[in-house]
Amino acid sequence: MCYGAHSDMFRMNEKKCFSSCAYCYAGKSDSNAISYYNEDGTLKDTIYTRTYESEAGDNEQQTTQFTWARTSDNSYEVSTLASKNKMSKQEGDARFSTLNAKFKDGTIIDGIDVGGMTIEDVYQNVIKNSGKGKAPSRNSKLFVDTTHKLKGKMSFAFGNQRANGVTATTTLEAIKRGERTATTRYTSDGNINYWKQAKVGDVIEFSDKNGEKVLVRVTKELHQLPISTTAEEWSAKEGWDTSRFEQRVKPQIDKG
Repeated sequence: MCYGAHSDMFRMNEKKCFSSCAYCYAGKSDSNAISYYNEDGTLKDTIYTRTYESEAGDNEQQTTQFTWARTSDNSYEVSTLASKNKMSKQEGDARFSTLNAKFKDGTIIDGIDVGGMTIEDVYQNVIKNSGKGKAPSRNSKLFVDTTHKLKGKMSFAFGNQRANGVTATTTLEAIKRGERTATTRYTSDGNINYWKQAKVGDVIEFSDKNGEKVLVRVTKELHQLPISTTAEEWSAKEGWDTSRFEQRVKPQIDKG
């Protein structure tokens, strides 16, 4: 039975990012106005990322390119504090603030026409489907159900049988560090039927002898190890070294 240590508890978007910002969700629409960034995170050079400055009465527009930086004399700031539709060097550009910037008519996100809605409204009421200051609703794609269905003990210390590359000293700590992504249960223990209840997506609460707990999500249901399983394959998932497999697992692998 396998379970995730870190990433399985979250929802990664298509860009392999854990962010749940509205821009990524908006990227699913057909609007070019919201595709601001390159794959490497740099700002694209498009009509939507350039600003224009002109003297009063001057009909010609001058394009100024702003490069992306956290702190830079030539950075481009977005702020709701600035006067709407006007850029202030101190306060930033309010036009693209999430409270001001609106999606164009006909933009569809999660099956809803969000044309005319601000980015903030879409994030709070469409993506979160709950409202500002509230957790995502149960039918939101951001909702993660952490209610555990099963409980189990995870109280072993590796001792001198820790696999190469594993830094944790206990099996529970190894889960937290992403160094243990599977656990082996034995028919001889008499609890196999209990663990057979675990289905993909279920949450299991594991605890050690000190009462420390960790929640994990099932990514693969309980299954019998193939007789062809090697010590190296087992060790890579369990965090134990190969000697543990030879001593504990191999003698029982044909019994379940």
